[in-house]
Amino acid sequence: MNKEQLFIFHQSPPELCKDIISNIDIKPYDILLEPFAGLNGFYNNFPEEVKKYRCEIEDGLDFR
Repeated sequence: MNKEQLFIFHQSPPELCKDIISNIDIKPYDILLEPFAGLNGFYNNFPEEVKKYRCEIEDGLDFR
């Protein structure tokens, strides 16, 4: 494995994110975090009525 291959990120497809989220009983008072947002596949599909946060190290948003 070369150096370039070490830094390849695999994003969750948006349709998969939607499918996973649809199987979770999310309440309006829930607080959700996408700790490795990447292209926001989960974050963009979280229900609008919940408080949501995202982290992406490349954006300077570290979850710690």
